[in-house]
Parts: sequence; structure tokens; C-alpha cells
Amino acid sequence: MRTLIAENLNADFNYVVEIFGEAIGGNTKMEGLSIKENKLKQTQYCNFWELMQENRSLKKMNVSKTEITDKVCAKISLYLQQPELKLQDLNLSRNSIAADGLVSLAEALKVNTSLTTLNIA
Repeated sequence: MRTLIAENLNADFNYVVEIFGEAIGGNTKMEGLSIKENKLKQTQYCNFWELMQENRSLKKMNVSKTEITDKVCAKISLYLQQPELKLQDLNLSRNSIAADGLVSLAEALKVNTSLTTLNIA
């Protein structure tokens, strides 16, 4: 399994997260991604998830403790609704997801056929 780990970076990840999303969005070989413990601004993080829409190869993703809000969760939910998605394990723990974010996730799970593990602790 090819996995990219960019966890708890000392540099400000906000400046490159969109470029990062663009590069990963078109990747067809990477199966794992961990960007946990990176404090991201919501605008850049929303853009990251929009760029990720094209990626269907990821099987495991850890975005815990990245300050995800309901707005970002809505973008993640759109990602989860893609046909032919292979994502099986998604860790959203230790974020700021409230009722609206949970509702958008629930709607996405109605159509998602790949996810087997979702951590929202």
C-alpha cells in the first residue's frame, strides 16, 4: 500500500494544502493519506476537498484533529458520494463537526458503498 503521511507539520500547511490536493486529486496509485494534526483554515480545506473529488484510489484516510467544521464536512460528504470510490476507512475524530456536518455525512452514507469504518469520536 502506498501511503502519504503529512502529520503535524511544523511549517504552515495552509499555504500548500490546495497544491497538495491538486496533486493527490489526480493520483491513481496512492491508497493511504494521513494529514492528521494539521490546523487548516476552512477556505483552504474546502478547496482541498474539492480538488480531491477526482481521486478514487484512496482506501484509508486520516484527517483527525484538523479542525474540520460542518462546512468542510459537507465537502467530505460530496467526496463520499462518488461512484467507484474505494475509500474503506475514514478517521474524522477530534474535529469540530456539529449537527449539520453529521446530517451531511448521514446523507452521504446512504449512497456510499465502500466505507466500512468511520471514526467521528
